[in-house]
This record gives sequence, C-alpha cells and structure tokens, in this order.
Amino acid sequence: MYIPEWEIEELLVRNPELLGLPSGKLQLVERQKYLGKSSRYIDLLFKGQDVYFIVEVKSILVDDESVITKQLIPYKKEFAVEFNVPESKIVCMLISPNGFSEDVKKLCQKAGIITRTLDQNSLVAAARQTSSRSQCISRGFLDKIKSERAPLIIGARNEDAQRELARLFLSVSERAPIQAHEVGTDSKGKLATNSDMWFWLFYSVMDRRANAATFVKAKEALEKVRLFAPYKIVELMKAKGENAVLKKIAKTLEDYGFPLLNDHAMGKLAFPKSIVDAAKFMSKYQYDFRHLYENYIEVYDGNLNEACDSIWRNLQKEIYGVGPRIASQIIRGLVLKGPWKFPLNDNRFLEKCRFNVWIAGETRLGLIEDEREYYEKLGKFADDFLEGNRGIIAHVLWYIRKRYCNRPPKCGECTLANHCLRAFSFS
Repeated sequence: MYIPEWEIEELLVRNPELLGLPSGKLQLVERQKYLGKSSRYIDLLFKGQDVYFIVEVKSILVDDESVITKQLIPYKKEFAVEFNVPESKIVCMLISPNGFSEDVKKLCQKAGIITRTLDQNSLVAAARQTSSRSQCISRGFLDKIKSERAPLIIGARNEDAQRELARLFLSVSERAPIQAHEVGTDSKGKLATNSDMWFWLFYSVMDRRANAATFVKAKEALEKVRLFAPYKIVELMKAKGENAVLKKIAKTLEDYGFPLLNDHAMGKLAFPKSIVDAAKFMSKYQYDFRHLYENYIEVYDGNLNEACDSIWRNLQKEIYGVGPRIASQIIRGLVLKGPWKFPLNDNRFLEKCRFNVWIAGETRLGLIEDEREYYEKLGKFADDFLEGNRGIIAHVLWYIRKRYCNRPPKCGECTLANHCLRAFSFS
C-alpha cells in the first residue's frame, strides 16, 4: 500500500526502532539535513553514541541504482567533509516499504549500505502506538478541530461511526470543487452552465500527464484567438480542415507556454486532437450537455444505467486520449456538480489510484486494510451508507488528499480529522 515518503519519515522520527537498530540511544539529529556543498538534503540524520546514520527514504520499489551512486554515497562523503566526521563513523541506510531490486541490494551490500524493508503492518502498528500516546496529550488539538466526539478507533468502526463518516463524505463532496486549481478556494465547483460543462470536458480530456493548473492557461490562450468555444472549433474545422485546426491549437498553446503532450501516435498534436474530438462530439448535441443527456435517456427508454454505459463507451470511442478513467471522471463530475442524474453505483466511478488507496488506508481513514480490498470494502461502505454512490467516495478521497494531506498536512483544518489516524498520531 502506498505511503508517501514524508509520512514514512514522520513515523521513523517518532519510532526509530523501525530502523532495526538499538533505539535506546538513537537520537534524531535533524530531518532534511542541509548539505551546503551540493545544496541537497539528507532525509533523516540520526546519531547513536559516536556513529551517525544517514537515512534515505523511498516509498516505492527501489530499482534505480542512482539512489546509491548519486545520493547516498555522495551524501556520506559530503557530510564527512562538511562536519569533520570520519567516514568510518557514518552509516548509510536505504529504507522502503516496497523493497529493493536484486541489483540495488547487491550494490548496497558492496557499498556497505544497510537496506531495510518496512512492511505495512509495522508502519500501521507504529502509527497506532503514536496515536495512543498522542491521544493522551492532545486535548488542545481536539479543541482546535472543535469536536466533542471521542477519537474513533481506526479499522474497528461500528455502524454508527461509519454512518457519521458517510455523512461527512456527503457534506465534503457537496461543498468541494472537482478541479484541482479550485482546491483551497471558495468554489464549490458547480457546473451550472454549458460553458462550465464544456470547460470540465476540456479539462478532463487533457487530464493525463499534465498539471491541471495549466488547463486554465490553455483556456485563456485559446480564448484570445477565439478558438476555445466548441462551436468555434467546429466552424474553423469546416472552413480550413481538421489538420489546420489541430496545428493552430498546438501553436497557440505552445506559444502561450502550455506544455504539450508528445505521444507516440499524434506527437504534439495529442492534446489538440483531444480538444477537437470533444468539440465534434458536442456538435452532435447542439453543444448542449443537457440535450446530450436527454438524448441518451430517450434512446434507452429512460434506463439510466444503459444510457450511462453508452455515453461512457462513446466518450472513449470518439475522443482521442479518453480511456475508462477519464470517461468515468467526465460523467462523475457532471453528476456530482452538474445536471446529469446517472447512478454512480458502479466501481468504474470509484477511481483506484495509489493516492486514493493511501487516504482510504490504515494510516489515514482506515476504511480498508489492504489495497486488494479497495473495491470490496469501499463498495460496501457506499452501498450501506451512501445509497451506492461510489463517485462521492472517489471525489472525497481525492479532495481530502489535495486539500489537507499534501505536505505539510493541515489536520487541524480537516473535516475528517476526527476519523483519521494521522491526525491523532502527529498532533
């Protein structure tokens, strides 16, 4: 299960016994120790008696030897010179919960670097121990989050606790935006007009290997040349041909500083192709998202599930770059924040990514114990307490991570803090 590096660092700072060293006399010297010569940072620096321990933390399977050759070995040499410590008194450690490749392990052994794999159970147990200690001394924190409810035991929720958490999910989803650049603003992300909904489609079809904050810039760039509105794109395409429009959009975006995706099939025309295809798709429904929805409902005689399935398939078929994840995102947003009424009770709307697994997992909300349970456990939670709406869960996991759980965490501001192990572990 994914746990970000900075959170592993926190657990090691508070639970140095996880390093597998005698921890009685092991003291933290500094977290993110600055090395002046290279302007780089050591993740964790411990000292035990007269020996220093340089600890490099990774959250993934370590299969890149440069972690040793370009980080740990130089760190050791630089630290020795800068702080006048004999290299014989410095030990390097490489830590990961997901282990190491055989080549990395061999190189570490040759270089005298200790490798240690931290399993999920050890990390969760350490977090629980820290949480237990924190709950005894964190009354001020409880006051800060303005909650009179006693801390919940993560991973052992009763029905009332789950119902309360579901109520909070509904509340958070209702007031939270769905676009990353609006996180932290007062926007609720409502898709009230066709213009709002077109930007959501525009945003979503480009939401692959790109920074979402740049999508607003892309919109501004195209508006300046009157080529953002879908009907303008289709009009120009009819007049000058699709290829000319693709090239104009690409040049406009590139001149404005928007980073174009360069894929194997379309090269730098990949994003322009997605935009043009989305405009063509909407042209069949008079560029009206309500009309699009009603058309599918009529074709399928009011069967919402069949209509939803058909739109989901056609988005992928007709718009370049749209796969199952993006098609689900488009529909989920238009239901949660727009006028569409499709049921989101299918697992395709419960997006599974390492970040959602992390927030749902045992070091956060404790809704799952293992990522293999993601669909089963969260699906049951949705069925039991959210009328099956898996889209709400995906939305809230995404939003909580973006708004409160990125470094540095903002536990004191988070609505779900009283249900989160991390909030009590590190208050």
